[in-house]
Amino acid sequence: MAKYRLSWFIIGAGVAFSLYLLGQVPNGVYFSGDGGLKALLAQQLGEGNLRIDLITPDAEWIHQLWENGLYPYEEPFVYYLNDRYYITFPYPFSLITAPFYTLFGERGLYFIPLVSTWLIWIGFNLYCRYVKLSPFQQCLAVFLLIFASNLTLYAGMYWEHTLAVLFCLIGMIILLTPRESVTVKEAIWAGFFVGLSAWIRSEFLAMVATLTFLVGVMIILRLVSNKNV
Repeated sequence: MAKYRLSWFIIGAGVAFSLYLLGQVPNGVYFSGDGGLKALLAQQLGEGNLRIDLITPDAEWIHQLWENGLYPYEEPFVYYLNDRYYITFPYPFSLITAPFYTLFGERGLYFIPLVSTWLIWIGFNLYCRYVKLSPFQQCLAVFLLIFASNLTLYAGMYWEHTLAVLFCLIGMIILLTPRESVTVKEAIWAGFFVGLSAWIRSEFLAMVATLTFLVGVMIILRLVSNKNV
């Protein structure tokens, strides 16, 4: 038992490191390829403006500049439809993080990415123990996940990657944990969590398709084996 405790110390070091990374982010600065659009929408929702389109400033001269082509955000990041500006990114992440912005201000926007990262580490560590990896293998796997992957870096950014990975990981653990068979209830829960990941990050539709294919293959193989019996 004592040998497995080292993996928890590694996770503790990862928590400290992720908090250090977050502490390096100045207030109001977001390292994000979307120009901070998701953060703008989350702030807008957190301030009580329950609209999924970006609320524009009231000054008429600003609207004139935007209409003349000086709008700071362009397609494919923002589309102007029916006199409103809509971001192209999925809205759930902004909706989920908005309450934390209301409670804790700009630092609250990082709560979900940070905690999601920690839960990924914990879930992965428990899964490694469940599949009976040796203490060395488990510690090495956890160390590489924390200190040799982008997830830890994402913990200090306003990005939805870590939440999407967390949902997908939960679904895959439910589906792929070694056992004799998967019940219908377990399969539904696995599909639910993997599906949630696609709502947060659309690229996870590829994982949905992959797991759907694998489940289909497993069903066919089981039917064939039952016929042979």
